[in-house]
Amino acid sequence: MREPRGQHLAAIQPRHRHRVWPWALLVIFVLLLAMAGIGAYCGKVMYSQAKEVKTHEQNAVTMLSGFSGTNDLNSLDQVSQKLPQVQSETQKADSIAHGKLWNLAAKAPFVGNDIKTVQGMTSSVNSIVHDSIPQFLNVVNNLKSAQLSEGNGQINLQPILQSQQQIKTANTAMQTQVSSYNQLPAQKLS
Repeated sequence: MREPRGQHLAAIQPRHRHRVWPWALLVIFVLLLAMAGIGAYCGKVMYSQAKEVKTHEQNAVTMLSGFSGTNDLNSLDQVSQKLPQVQSETQKADSIAHGKLWNLAAKAPFVGNDIKTVQGMTSSVNSIVHDSIPQFLNVVNNLKSAQLSEGNGQINLQPILQSQQQIKTANTAMQTQVSSYNQLPAQKLS
């Protein structure tokens, strides 16, 4: 029996081959382009957030810088009044610096250590402003309101001795944060 002519020709004719590699290269190119776009967007967001962190930290330093060399008790009252604003600024900076994008960027090569340094700096400053400074202000306010003079030219040491543990606790908290701040790696990018 003879095969029908159409089937015989189909067996002899080569199959038409579709080329896959141009399409694969196109898909890879589109994926790389999309990744570059996402990277550029994340970089732009990161840059704007870094400027926000810088602004918040500078605001906090500016608010406290006027009180750095004063010796009168009235300026301590002003520090107490401005402290909530300073705490708000450092908290905002710390929140931004520990966001999802920043935590992801901290794991990236080249810039990861710089991101970790900024995160450590914001954490240390925030902790000092929220923990150590209020403790010191509390001690000073307690001593300010205490009767330090016995009236006969003698000093009443009892309020100072009672504040000794508070001073030690505040100093330990401050020294811990300063030590962790000083141990941060130096940044490579500026």
